[in-house]
Amino acid sequence: MKKEWLIIGAIALVLIIGFFWNKNNNPQTQEGENVPESEEIIVQQDGQLVKKTGDVVQVLSQEEKEAKKQEIDTNLIDATSRQLKAEPNQIGSGNYKSIYKDGNFYEKIELTGMEPLQKGYYYEAWLKKSEGIDQTISIGRVEMNGDSGELLYSSKDDKSSYNQVLITREIEDGNQAMGEIVLSSRSE
Repeated sequence: MKKEWLIIGAIALVLIIGFFWNKNNNPQTQEGENVPESEEIIVQQDGQLVKKTGDVVQVLSQEEKEAKKQEIDTNLIDATSRQLKAEPNQIGSGNYKSIYKDGNFYEKIELTGMEPLQKGYYYEAWLKKSEGIDQTISIGRVEMNGDSGELLYSSKDDKSSYNQVLITREIEDGNQAMGEIVLSSRSE
């Protein structure tokens, strides 16, 4: 009787280990999923440049913000500028640059001619990977000033396989799903 329980326990243990091994070695990002928790990123949030590590959010000082902008701009000097075009029945345009360099991924997005937003709405930037299963991640809110906007993003995780940039119009409702796409790039 004791031997049977040992065998059942061993089988259960093997199944549990196999489940977690498979889950860790085969991550699948669902559309609209947020940035992985272990990743450190620099992103704009509520008009401020912040450093996020998992659930910890640290607002950068003005000095740190200027240094980070300079770092991103310096690393993007040789990156190719690509266009963002308005989706049907939308207005605005933009361009973006991205590069993975020295263990960091940098992205800068600039928008112009955007439709002014009503209170309770904002523009959000997303990276999309179209190979295999579509994978889309949010990289933050676009800081708007009138009809123009800018987003700076930095990550220790290489995102260069994400071959599209999308800009969506979002409602301040806490919903993490992607809103209406207003600008997009073409797959490179």
